[in-house]
Amino acid sequence: MATLSLKSVTKSYGTAQAVRGIDLEIPDHAFVVFVGPSGCGKSTTLRMIAGLEDISTGTVEIDGRPVNHLAPAERDIAMVFQNYALYPHMSVRDNIAFGLQQRKMPKAEIAERVQKISDMLELSALLDRKPRQLSGGQRQRVAMGRAMVRDPAVFLYDEPLSNLDAKLRVQMRTEIKRLHQVAPTTTIYVTHDQTEAMTLADIVVVMKDGLIEQVGTPQELYFHPRTAFVAQFVGSPSMNLIQAQVTGSAEAPQLELSDGTLLPVLPERIPAYGAHLGRTMTFGVRPEDLLLAEEGAPGFGITIDLIEPLGQEILAFFKIDGQSCAMRLDPMSEVRPGDRLTVTPRLERCHLLDPETDLVVAHAATPTTESASQ
Repeated sequence: MATLSLKSVTKSYGTAQAVRGIDLEIPDHAFVVFVGPSGCGKSTTLRMIAGLEDISTGTVEIDGRPVNHLAPAERDIAMVFQNYALYPHMSVRDNIAFGLQQRKMPKAEIAERVQKISDMLELSALLDRKPRQLSGGQRQRVAMGRAMVRDPAVFLYDEPLSNLDAKLRVQMRTEIKRLHQVAPTTTIYVTHDQTEAMTLADIVVVMKDGLIEQVGTPQELYFHPRTAFVAQFVGSPSMNLIQAQVTGSAEAPQLELSDGTLLPVLPERIPAYGAHLGRTMTFGVRPEDLLLAEEGAPGFGITIDLIEPLGQEILAFFKIDGQSCAMRLDPMSEVRPGDRLTVTPRLERCHLLDPETDLVVAHAATPTTESASQ
């Protein structure tokens, strides 16, 4: 088990900067997920931690000890790759045991460790098979077993589920989370899939353009995003961002949409909204926080473009000022493309963003257990 620190870490390839200065503290036992679009620097950061990439500037520390100068084998880490990297001529047993054999460990201890890990990963019946005789999920479990059997200080996962089909990805995601609960080794996991990040992580690190955009728990990122990028990247479908002008007065501000709809501002948010009086801002509302308007409620009209039935819910898509938006509907809803609806946002669950800085200047209220069930 170990803590891990990144201090002003950068990585350059000639004049191109892949990582532009990262500071991050990862506590012992934490499951941390780096997430972001392709090219954001998440895999490069992971490889610098592993020692597979040289660090241009800055320091990586494991348990307070700088490891920049150490070879990968000396860092007490284990890594699971996207392509499994199993030895095709070896049995499952030998693949799992290989790292321990290289360390010249006693055969009896190797056999004991391999059996323990195999039982945990439900591989005991497959120990004599070769990788070609295994399914994709079984191969991934072997790759995980090869890493786990070493009992490292830190686990590193580099998009380990991206080669699996959708159903198997869900199964393996559950398995990885269960294993971390049983053996809570400090873990860093890289993915571009925000659903994976949200379901697996204790701490999510959202990256963009070689920088960290925000660090927080899944709930913090969902309900209190710091920037427009995080607000739209976290959540599926993403947050709806609608242009609106702050009108009225500093003591009684309101939001005016492009169609003239006026939305009141809740009393506790008057200072935040009133500070931007007269400006065109961005109004952020998640799909589940748009409701069919009841008579007399403030709302705005939309025309449904597309319906996606998902069984447990229906996603309805529409446009506001040419911008694609979405809302969630009851699974028994009879809404059809072309229907004209009036919708109203849950005002306590909306965000206000500054389009000039892309920063969120007024957050949604975190839902209580009672309001979340409504």
